[in-house]
Amino acid sequence: MPTTSPSQRRSEAGSARPIVVLLLAMLAFAAGAVSAWWYLTQRQPQAPPRPAPDFGPLTPSAAPPTPETGPATPAPAEAAPSPAAEAQPAPAAPAAGAARAATAGKGRPPKPAPAAPAIEVGQMLSQAESAASEKRYADAADLYDRVLKADPGNEAARAGKARIGAMGAPRRFVLGTTTVESLRGLGKGLEGFDTAGVGVKRAPTVEGLLELVMEPAKVNAGDAYAVKVFLKNAGKKAIDVDEMKVSMIVDGKWSTRPLPAKVKQVAPKQRALLQELPGVWRAGVKDWAVEAVVTSRGQDVYRNRLTWK
Repeated sequence: MPTTSPSQRRSEAGSARPIVVLLLAMLAFAAGAVSAWWYLTQRQPQAPPRPAPDFGPLTPSAAPPTPETGPATPAPAEAAPSPAAEAQPAPAAPAAGAARAATAGKGRPPKPAPAAPAIEVGQMLSQAESAASEKRYADAADLYDRVLKADPGNEAARAGKARIGAMGAPRRFVLGTTTVESLRGLGKGLEGFDTAGVGVKRAPTVEGLLELVMEPAKVNAGDAYAVKVFLKNAGKKAIDVDEMKVSMIVDGKWSTRPLPAKVKQVAPKQRALLQELPGVWRAGVKDWAVEAVVTSRGQDVYRNRLTWK
């Protein structure tokens, strides 16, 4: 059996010792690296997570949930008020609401003026019915017209006027009141102002009356008639007629035309026929009127109207 000498065993042991030392060094280095990594990762503070962006200001609060986002999370219920809070008086909400309503009302347009008082309309209706019962149909029609002017939607006035028309109540031609005004220029009355082409309304140079007469006084459908226009001089100077215009108003439709005056000058205290307007009365006429306007050379304007009522 072979044997080894002690010297051979020492040489073999000496050759294995460096390998063992190297392995131990490598293990120590690996252990140190692991310890250092653990120390760095465990002791280094981590940055807090970033909060999710808030898109609340850009998203309508009342928008319905979309399929992607899902239904909104309900807000937590408010805590019940404490007894001390319940004992405190609530703020005056009605006063604040009234203040807001008053502030909001400042920008609104003003309300339209109310119609004629109901008492006045009722009195005119009562007077119209009394006039119709007394066969004063013209007066009743005039009162019904006044009611409809104040209250266009009054059904009682409409029915009363229609009832008078259905009864064949006689209507008459009523002459208005002459209005006279002067349109003379200012001339040199105001120093320092350019008054060229400026006119003012003031007292006429010569007073006068414009009269319109219907002949015959009562007409039926198909009857011939004539409206005569007279100018009565009520002053002390003659009236020189410059121009004349006549307007016919039938059922709300106006027809105006100039007409030559038959008389160019009206002496003081005299009454002269200026024009005669012939015509034939049409069937179915509801409203009818004739208006005449006469202008003198002195810029006095005389105006009057004859109305069928």
